[in-house]
Amino acid sequence: MKSYNSFIQRHLSKYPLMEKLDIFKLLYQDNLLVNHFVDPLNVLVRIDNELNSFIQNSNLSDENIYEYLSDTTVRVNIFNFVKYFKKELLAELFLKTTKIQPKNNLKKEVEKYDLLDLYNKYLTCAPSHSQIYRDNYHPSYRVVASKLLDASIKARNLQNFIETIRNDSLQIIALEGRCGSGKSTISKMLKDVTVIEMDDHFDSVNDPVNVEYIASLLSSLKVGDTILEKCYDCHNDCYYYKEKEIKNIVVVEGVYSYLDSLKKYYSHLCYIVLDKELQIERIKNRKNFNQFIEKWIPREEKYFDEFDFIKNADILI
Repeated sequence: MKSYNSFIQRHLSKYPLMEKLDIFKLLYQDNLLVNHFVDPLNVLVRIDNELNSFIQNSNLSDENIYEYLSDTTVRVNIFNFVKYFKKELLAELFLKTTKIQPKNNLKKEVEKYDLLDLYNKYLTCAPSHSQIYRDNYHPSYRVVASKLLDASIKARNLQNFIETIRNDSLQIIALEGRCGSGKSTISKMLKDVTVIEMDDHFDSVNDPVNVEYIASLLSSLKVGDTILEKCYDCHNDCYYYKEKEIKNIVVVEGVYSYLDSLKKYYSHLCYIVLDKELQIERIKNRKNFNQFIEKWIPREEKYFDEFDFIKNADILI
């Protein structure tokens, strides 16, 4: 499974002291979610206890609110989450996750990674992280189904990333993701950035987007300038202009923003993760649903297959 390999590689890059047990735990959590009895009355107490321990023992430099185990599962960083949201919300997300039917595909997945010995060892109990992992990374999280993360949580995670890279110079960020992943919604929630929408540059002649104009636009941006962005209205087949002030962070939002011919203009790549089942659920009520299914999604999938966004993005949203 390409996506599993990519997610595991991200974790190995971030946590180079990971052992086989930690990889097994990743697969275990993704496949079984919360595979044990959970006392709802005790969830908040345990979160409080972990917060107290985490504050005393952990390096707090990582601002990620969550990180993906797969396209359907995340580990939510308890400490970073409660800096922006109520701990009761985290408890709610965790409890909702316990009610989701697990994948129960663990044995098949661990065989691919030569971890069958660990599978047999943990048939009756959940694994803990390796000692070296706990000593160096101080994990304190809750496993949550990614579909339960709303746009406000995702936007906060992206905003945190933006603030870690912000300086006086111009930085252009590509915000990629499948249709229905929430790119437009999330980008509108960001603070102190300039957003350029790829949908404004759909081009039936230079299908799917007007790369030449976008490249010219990105190459000419200067912090503090006010520009007139030439946009195409595909419904009325006409052009119009949007006036925009260029901030030191420019977010180019939309599918095809990270085309090979545009990559040189970006300082960072952000990718919004979306599993295909949730994608269909989100777009099924659109008027042009059949066109998405028959034309746009297959074209997008070919594009996403040509580059490993999961492995190479600076952050997964």
